[in-house]
Amino acid sequence: MGTCYHWFRNYPPGLSNRPLFVSEGSSKAKLQTIGRLPCLTFCLNSLRRDQGNTVIFGHSFSNENKRSVAALNDGASREFAVSIYPCDDRQWIIHEKVRIAGMLGEKTRFFDSATRPLGGPALSIQRSSSLA
Repeated sequence: MGTCYHWFRNYPPGLSNRPLFVSEGSSKAKLQTIGRLPCLTFCLNSLRRDQGNTVIFGHSFSNENKRSVAALNDGASREFAVSIYPCDDRQWIIHEKVRIAGMLGEKTRFFDSATRPLGGPALSIQRSSSLA
């Protein structure tokens, strides 16, 4: 886990696989945080420069994430594979696909997040009955 050194050492420029995950705050707050931290600036700029096809897992594409979407679109034309959490509401799934494809473009494909190891039941956090 953890330090900027870890990120630079394990994900140097030129490596084709680079993770990026910033989860807290509004879009403006995230951008301010990214601007203050060299390791996050490095990650966002790497996302902008990336030319490879991209798999996106567990991303809501909400208004708070517009900087990430802009960075994805700033890069070279590429294909996106985006996970969608399965549910019984087919209209919601269709709506989400249309909404996300509208942000990323026509080269966007979707897959059931439960079919990938990260979306599998073994890694799911079960809701405690005391929290229900």
